[in-house]
Amino acid sequence: MKIHIFELHKNQATTAKRQLIKALQHRNIAAIQIFMAQGRKILGADKLTDLIVNEVMLECDADSYSWFWQTFLGQSRYEEIQRKAQNQVFQMLVNIGLEPGKDFSFGLDSEMMISDRTQETLLSTYAGTTNFSLPASPKAL
Repeated sequence: MKIHIFELHKNQATTAKRQLIKALQHRNIAAIQIFMAQGRKILGADKLTDLIVNEVMLECDADSYSWFWQTFLGQSRYEEIQRKAQNQVFQMLVNIGLEPGKDFSFGLDSEMMISDRTQETLLSTYAGTTNFSLPASPKAL
């Protein structure tokens, strides 16, 4: 798979994003490495990171998301980030008045299960917030 990154036209970012998503779906490490090297040169490290975190990762499937972070950060770093994210979500839910074990819980595989009350609370609290969404059918408690 060849990545033609940042062709000179007005939709550079969209093209680059789509190409990276395609490379992720195909688990093409070489293409991703080329993309990242060229992206650093053209966008700089900060903008490339923003593109990956704030745009690409939001549009890729869960398996590609996990694969990318495990592959490029390493398993232990990925697990550390996953634990920190889970702790932040736990605190956020408790801070808005939800009860662990009753309104939400985390399984051994870090999968989150939520009650109808939690779903309603999250939607009323965060709907309209940029990039907020719930899965079509979250696991029920």
